[in-house]
Amino acid sequence: MEAGTTLGRRFTLVCRDERAPVGLERWVADDTRLAQRVTVDVVRGDAATAVRQGAVKAAQVRDARFARIISTGRHSGDDGASTYIVSERPRGVRGDQLLGASEGDPEVVGALVGDAARALEAIRALGVSHGALNASSLVVSPAGRVIIVGLGVEGPLAVQDGHIEAVTPEADAAALSEMYLTGVTGRPAKEATAADIPLSLGTGTTALAHAVVAGDAPARLSQITTAIGPSQPRALRRASARATTPPSSDTAATPVSAASTATVPTPASVEEAGGDLAPASAPVVQENPPELVSADQISVSPLTAVAAAQAADKAIAHARLVGTAQPLAIPVPEPDRPPDPKLEPLRAWDTIVEAQNAKPAPSFVESVLGGLRKLAPKNEALQSAHVKAHARAHRTAPLNVGPLLLALTILAVIIVVVVSWEEVLSPFQPDFDLNNNPQNSYPTYTYSPEPYPTASPSPSE
Repeated sequence: MEAGTTLGRRFTLVCRDERAPVGLERWVADDTRLAQRVTVDVVRGDAATAVRQGAVKAAQVRDARFARIISTGRHSGDDGASTYIVSERPRGVRGDQLLGASEGDPEVVGALVGDAARALEAIRALGVSHGALNASSLVVSPAGRVIIVGLGVEGPLAVQDGHIEAVTPEADAAALSEMYLTGVTGRPAKEATAADIPLSLGTGTTALAHAVVAGDAPARLSQITTAIGPSQPRALRRASARATTPPSSDTAATPVSAASTATVPTPASVEEAGGDLAPASAPVVQENPPELVSADQISVSPLTAVAAAQAADKAIAHARLVGTAQPLAIPVPEPDRPPDPKLEPLRAWDTIVEAQNAKPAPSFVESVLGGLRKLAPKNEALQSAHVKAHARAHRTAPLNVGPLLLALTILAVIIVVVVSWEEVLSPFQPDFDLNNNPQNSYPTYTYSPEPYPTASPSPSE
């Protein structure tokens, strides 16, 4: 795909994010409906069906500690058909940047890993796990909240690529345990030894680190949260502020000039720059990179200038690796655009729709296809039909009439009960008085043994 491509008539691709996992094409995109930045993951090949199923399942998670799945769909272009998953793009500091800025502070590392374990433990009852956690999968907001990205996408993709056997909570527990050991020792978990574990750790965290070194990492997320202890958002807020603090004024005020891009770093300096560059077999320098300008056209704030200079160094190093002779340009950092107040009613409407469609019931077609799929689990056509039916059943609507009909039914029953009860309690009042009946209009009959006298015949007779 190329920059400027519109997916689903709503999401416009802006620039490519090169920190995506292998096999995944990740883009920064604009949500033209809500005027905000989102993340678009594009998958092709055999893994597309599994990733879309995982994304549909992850869309049921309504926890603020996870980047919400906004939309899924398929796109047909010049490069063939592809599946895309749109998710929120949380603002904050990535976990790998936070750990690098904290310099192995056990308090910060424990707060990051512990909050991630608590978030994953909360959704375990829904049968949803990440499966492919790493430090880049965690984002710390300025308020100190840990947000997990890639839920339902990176895990199924790792299964299809053979990196893991299944997306399970045990895989998340192992990944977080290794992340903690790497954070406190500064060495990869597989290379760390007992001598690398700091002596300043607490009892629970020391036992956790030694268990990972011994190859006996916890199999449950609750074991990690118990070992680390309660949440510490204050430590994460301080670390986040420290990671985003600009350098000294002398360094920050240095302008970015074209001469600064003349030196080509060596491959060793590429590793020191953060290791975000792709290998030579997967070049990322495009012929027409989106939102790129030359060095002499940049006029930005000191902090943005430093970020642009760092991006320029990485771009030059990557160009050296892939052997391109194209003149390089410096990518302009993504600007922070405030939300448009005119679109606030749309955001409120989306919030209402999201609340109404939080837990939609499966449709009749989805239920039937789900039962047939259990009988034939390897049928790909049936599997694809079931995924489409599930997506239609969980598609958001402008109004959910189910609660309204239920409320009207309950109101009608209450009215019928009240009216019936009033009729039962009201006394029976007939139209006549049982104790004062009217007199009969005919004469009274008196019994006598004598025969009733007959009238005498008239003279004419």
